[in-house]
Amino acid sequence: MNAGGFSPTVKQCRAPAASNFGGRRGNQQARRLEHRGVDVIEWRRFEAVVEALFQQAGFETRSQSHGADGGVDIWLHSKTVPDQAVSVVQCKHWQGKRVGVDKIRELRGVMAAHGVKRGQFATTSTFTPDAVAFARENGINLLDVDGLLALIATRTAEQQQALLDVALEGDYWRPTCVNCGVKLVERLAKGGGKRFWGCTGFPKCRTTMVVRAEGGSG
Repeated sequence: MNAGGFSPTVKQCRAPAASNFGGRRGNQQARRLEHRGVDVIEWRRFEAVVEALFQQAGFETRSQSHGADGGVDIWLHSKTVPDQAVSVVQCKHWQGKRVGVDKIRELRGVMAAHGVKRGQFATTSTFTPDAVAFARENGINLLDVDGLLALIATRTAEQQQALLDVALEGDYWRPTCVNCGVKLVERLAKGGGKRFWGCTGFPKCRTTMVVRAEGGSG
C-alpha cells in the first residue's frame, strides 16, 4: 500500500529546451535571461540568479539553500563592513499571482527585527498597487520581472553570460525541496493520475509542488 496516496511511479522527466532562454543585446551579442527563461528556472535557481546579480553590484552575500529562512533569502553586506548587513532580500518565484502588500509588510517586519533600514523584494511576477505604495514608504526596493530583466540588461556582456550560466546550470528546471534541499522527482497522484513534484525523502518529508505544462513548478 502506498502511504499518503502517492503512486510509486517516478516519471522520466525531460528538461525544457534552453535554446530560447537567452536573448541578444544590441551589437554586443550578449546572451542574457529573458522572460521565458526566468519563468522556467526553478525557485532556488531564481534566488541564485538574484544573489549573483547583487554580487555583481559589489555586495557580499549570504544565503541558505533550504529550510526556514526567517523571512530573508539573501543578506547583503558591505565589503568594507562585512559583519553588518546593509539590506535583506526576499525572492518569490511566482507566475500568474501578484505579490501583495502582506508579503511586503512581512519583509518590513524582518527589517525592523534585525535593525536593517533597506530591503529588496525580487519576483518573477508583479506587485499590487498597495504593495508598491507600502514599499515606497518603507525603504523597500521592488524588482518585478520587467525591472529585474532591465537591471540584467545594464550589465556587461560577460556579466550577463555569467548570470545565464547560473540560471541554466544542471537541472535548472527541476525544483528543489524547500525543506531538504534535494531535487524533487515527478510522480503521479494515486487515482486521478495528476503529475506533481514530490520529495525523495517521503514519507519523512512530504513536500510537493504542482507540475506546470513546460516541466517547471508552480
